[in-house]
Amino acid sequence: MSFELDSIASSVSTTTRRKTKKAFGMKRTILYLDDDMACLKLFRETLGEDYEVRTAPTYAEARRLLSLNRADIVISDQLMPDIKGAEFLREVAEQYPVSFRVLLTGGDTVGNLLREISSGVINLFITKPWTEQDMRRVLELANMTHDLRRNESRECAAREDL
Repeated sequence: MSFELDSIASSVSTTTRRKTKKAFGMKRTILYLDDDMACLKLFRETLGEDYEVRTAPTYAEARRLLSLNRADIVISDQLMPDIKGAEFLREVAEQYPVSFRVLLTGGDTVGNLLREISSGVINLFITKPWTEQDMRRVLELANMTHDLRRNESRECAAREDL
């Protein structure tokens, strides 16, 4: 994790996060695509109390879940049998531009992803194996970014109504 991410995530206090969640009575929705069932289970168990976690072991299941309900945060492993994670996140970015998209990857593939990162298809990547602390920092940044994007979308819609 970079210093920037550490400082951004630590700027939002735990109390503020709890108040926000309670005030709005909702949890952020996360869709996590990974063919490693142990990772999916660990993610659900670790973060299921704080987020509405939906997991998918296949690309088809992830698409099905997204067709039923949008996700605020979409996380995908890069090395999937049916589709590369970056390709899946590109599809998500086109259909759900407000979503925050995270790619899980081995360090050796980062150089190949620079185009997707610089174009905004991938908002952030985290290397596997991830730690709970690192994932929570990523999700805190995702929450803040999602709020900003949602507010920008509302402001644009309000200007169009004028």
